Amino acid sequence: MKASATTKGKSSNAIPESTSSKIIITSREQSYSFQKDAYKEEYLTGLITKKDFDDIIANASKIMGQAWSKKRLNDQIKIPTWVIVLSVISVALTIIYMVTLYYSTTSQNGTALLAISIVSVAIASLIAFSLSIYNFCRKIEKFKSLDEMIKEELDKYFEQINTHYEGSLKWKFVTGKNYIECSILKNAGRENVRNTRFKKIDEEDEVKNEVGEIELSSSKKDK
Repeated sequence: MKASATTKGKSSNAIPESTSSKIIITSREQSYSFQKDAYKEEYLTGLITKKDFDDIIANASKIMGQAWSKKRLNDQIKIPTWVIVLSVISVALTIIYMVTLYYSTTSQNGTALLAISIVSVAIASLIAFSLSIYNFCRKIEKFKSLDEMIKEELDKYFEQINTHYEGSLKWKFVTGKNYIECSILKNAGRENVRNTRFKKIDEEDEVKNEVGEIELSSSKKDK
């Protein structure tokens, strides 16, 4: 029973294979791109050319790579320059405080050095307190996960693509398993392509017939 349950779990998590109604384009996670040469001529002929299909997959791979680069930049939290400057000043004043306090006990100008040490530690404490309040009150922006960023960008892209292939193909990105699904809705697109081809052939035949009739009429007049 345990073995069968494990088998079912694996099968449910498995990426489906391409069929006559759906073309599956898997992702290559190590390179953050999608597989090439996923075009199925037997299913897609008349609906979309191989060049257009490959271009769509290539653009989707670029979008995935850009999302990964953007995520890396978001993960690097940048500290404002003025915070760094104030922190350096606070550390320097603390060092001045300790040095002047030490020499105030042995130097003849001990009172003056003691006053300098007190002012230094007061300013350093004020800066440290202000920075702690700033860090406590500031809002740290919550960035989206990599999967969410890829999903959002690819959904926008496929929304534009689907308007172009409306009624014949529908593209979508499946999160979790990270693959592209190109659904073949119906054969309307393929039939339209074929009809246009037949129309072109019929028009050429009509032109040929008209030319033949003109030649016959002209030959009769010559006789």
